[in-house]
Formats: sequence, structure tokens, C-alpha cells
Amino acid sequence: SRRLELLQGLNTFFSGHDGDQHLAAVFRQEERSGLKAAMIGRTIVLLIIGLWLGLSRNYPQNLIIVAVVMTFVCIGLIHLQLLGSRYDYSWVKYLFATIDALMLGLCIAFTDLSLLAPGLEPVMLYRFGVFPWLVLLIAAAAFAYSPGLVLWTGICTTFAWIVPWVRIVEQMDRVVDWRDIPVGATREQYLAIFFDDHFIGFGSRAQEAIALILVTLLLMLATRRARAVVRRQAESDREREVVNRTFGRYVPAAVADSLIAGGGTLAPVEREASVLFVDIAKFTTIAESLKPEQVVDMLNAYFDVAADAIARHGGVINQFQGDAVLATFNVPVEDEAHATNAVQAALAICGAVSGRQFAGQSLRVRVGVNTGPLIAGSVGSRGRQNYTVHGDAVNLAARLESMNKEYGTDILLSETTVQQAGEGFSFRAVGEAEIRGKTGRVALYTVTS
Repeated sequence: SRRLELLQGLNTFFSGHDGDQHLAAVFRQEERSGLKAAMIGRTIVLLIIGLWLGLSRNYPQNLIIVAVVMTFVCIGLIHLQLLGSRYDYSWVKYLFATIDALMLGLCIAFTDLSLLAPGLEPVMLYRFGVFPWLVLLIAAAAFAYSPGLVLWTGICTTFAWIVPWVRIVEQMDRVVDWRDIPVGATREQYLAIFFDDHFIGFGSRAQEAIALILVTLLLMLATRRARAVVRRQAESDREREVVNRTFGRYVPAAVADSLIAGGGTLAPVEREASVLFVDIAKFTTIAESLKPEQVVDMLNAYFDVAADAIARHGGVINQFQGDAVLATFNVPVEDEAHATNAVQAALAICGAVSGRQFAGQSLRVRVGVNTGPLIAGSVGSRGRQNYTVHGDAVNLAARLESMNKEYGTDILLSETTVQQAGEGFSFRAVGEAEIRGKTGRVALYTVTS
């Protein structure tokens, strides 16, 4: 039933609505974090550019440049403030990408180059090394892990670069282009055309547009790949969460982590361990007086209490057998104080069961604890395995549990458990008994506190 529950949990994750919501939340968080990093980086870069251009350009061009740069900075800071707020809608990042491109296009279209030299054609702006900065806009969009945003930013940036050029060219009374350079032109003829302020460089603009598109596509692919990595990591984390949540009710987190790391199996081991076996006294009589659903409710309530007491003291539940629970201490998780913890768990179970009801029923439990060598590991077929323990130590613990009826006790302990549990308990010897399969008589103890 535990394996089935785990598989159902994993199925819910991989195909259910909860898994989709989880991944969507992960991507929203990653996009938000990436955009914050991009906005902070963008602000720093713009401030550096503004400082450099403000100091390296003459008045009044430097003031205009600083004003434009600070406008871009303010736009970025507004976007930064909106990230994570109630106004952070999915389309907001596309809006700010559009605003950036629109501002860039307006700056290109309406830059007055007469401040540099009277009568200088506006198309000369395309000769001033502005183009490389366009790539930064597209690169910043990649921080959001959103291929759609990268594509949109690339499209907007390309239009912001080309559309003003078309507008400028349409307003020129004369244009010069590469085709105006004659075949076999001299150096003087070539430079005369190339440095003419009416030179529009159609081929160069086409190359730049293609370069922007290619950069956009490459960054989009890189973003998709990064998004796939995030998805795989989120699925892995979610799977670990499901496994931990499912197994965590029965085993400590360390065991669940070992199961995940080992692909659902635990390596076989032979060592000394303490075994606790507990069941409900007169369970058959109680069950016969109840309806099936009442029996299930009672057992579930009881198992919650028993499992909690065992887990709190470092034990691992190996099996639920009807109304009985088999737990081990020191396997699979090593525990030097396994005997002490097993005795404490036995007392905790008896204390938790006493004085309360489970689905309307008062219960009494019997516990047997033994310490000795055993073999533990995952056994079964390829498709179905269980973590089990084998050895005389296990058999003796089960035998001690049933012998509580003969001695009128709730807890029976073997001598090895008493010796290793040490001081701090109130042990009492109750006698010796012959145990089938063991030579000699076995000393029996009980513990009251």
C-alpha cells in the first residue's frame, strides 16, 4: 500500500494539475529573479555609459546623452519596482521591452546631428557604433528564462534599428549606396562614396538586421535549453518532495534520502541492531465487534501514534503486519544508541496509547525489544522490492512480544538490550524462558520508566 501511494503521488506530479502548478510557480520565480538581475545589471551598465559619454562628449551633447540615459534608467527602475508586486502581470515584461525599443527608435529617429556639425545628415548616426549596444537589450531579456520575451525583444529591437533608418532615408533628397561605387574604383573614389554623409549603407543595415535576428534565435535556443534544465531540476525536486512526504511517515528523512539516492533500494548490510515488535492486545476480539471501516479507522489512528513514537527515537518501520509493527534501530540508519532509543520508543508507544481512544476504542499494546546481529536489505523482484530484516534477533523480538501475555507485562526486553541500553531506565527481571531455536534459557526483563 505504501508503494502504491508513492506511485500515485508521482503520477499526480507528472500528469496532474498540482505538478503543472508547481512548475509554473518555479518558472515564475525564476523569471522574476532573472528579470531583477537583468534590471539591476542594466541600471549599472547604463550609469557607466552615461558617465562615460557625459564626460567624453562636448556640451550640450553630453547633457542630452545623460538625459536620455537617465530616462532609460528610470524605465528600468519602474519595471524593477513592479516585479513581484500585484501589478506584475505576465504581459508587463513584454510592455517594458516594447517601451525600451520604442525609446531607442525615437532616439535614433530624432537625434539632431547638427549639434555636431551643421547640415550633417541624420543617417550618419548609423556610422557611430550604436549597433553593438542593441545586443545588450536582447541579452538582458535572456535573464528571464523566457524564450518568448527574448523573441519579442529581438523583434522590437530590430524594428527600432531599421524603421528609423527607413524614415531617414525616405526624407533624404539624395542617397549614396554601395552600388554607387564603380567597378575598379580607385581608393579616392571608394572613400569618397563611403564617407559621404548621404551614404545609407543598405547592405550594412541588412547585415545588422540579420545579425540581430540570429542573436535573438541563438539566445532563444539557449533560453529554451536553460528552461529545460530548470524544468528537470524542478521535476527532480518535486519527485524528491513526493518521496520524502510519502516515506517520511514511515522512515526518517535520512532513509528517504538514501532510498532516492539508491534508486529505491538500500544496500544489504549485516550489523548489530535493536528490533522492536509491537501489536495490539486482544485485537481479534476488538475487531470482531467492529465494522470493517471502524477497524481501519482505529488502526490508522493507532499506527499514526506508534509511527510517530518510533520515528522520534530514530527507528525505521520495516513492516505493518495486520495490527503489528516491526521497527529497527541502527539499520538502515546507523545509531550508536540504538538499544537506548528502542527502549525509549517502547515506553513512548505504551505511554501514548494509554489513556486515550482510537476511533472510540481503548487499546493496550504489547512490545518486545531485542538487540543482536541481523541482515537487512532490499529484497524482491525487479518490479517490487521491500526493505526487510532477517535473523534470530528479529525472531526473538517477535517472541518476546507474544510472551507478554504469559508474564502480564506490556514490554519485554532481552538481556542484550538491557545491557546496551545502560542506566537511566527502571528495569526489572521477570524470569528466564526457553526460546525455540536457542540453546539455554533467555533472561527476560521489563521496564517501567
